[in-house]
Amino acid sequence: MGEHDGSARNVGDNPLKHFASTIGQIGWGKKLNELSEDEVVGMILIAKSVKGLEDVYSEPYLTELFERYGGHPRTETKDIPF
Repeated sequence: MGEHDGSARNVGDNPLKHFASTIGQIGWGKKLNELSEDEVVGMILIAKSVKGLEDVYSEPYLTELFERYGGHPRTETKDIPF
């Protein structure tokens, strides 16, 4: 498995570059709190469709990120702007 350096065999194989080019349609200049509900749902759908992260990043690294950024339900929820 790959390390967590973000490199891939070639640019076409890099799932982050694929995700970034697709998200570019929404606009990189938008802040998270400026996104509409449709844009957030669209980003989630795009992220779910991207394959190959496990080929670029190591499984322990992905597990760490999943847990760090909310992979488990939290007891406290902040207000969502939409």
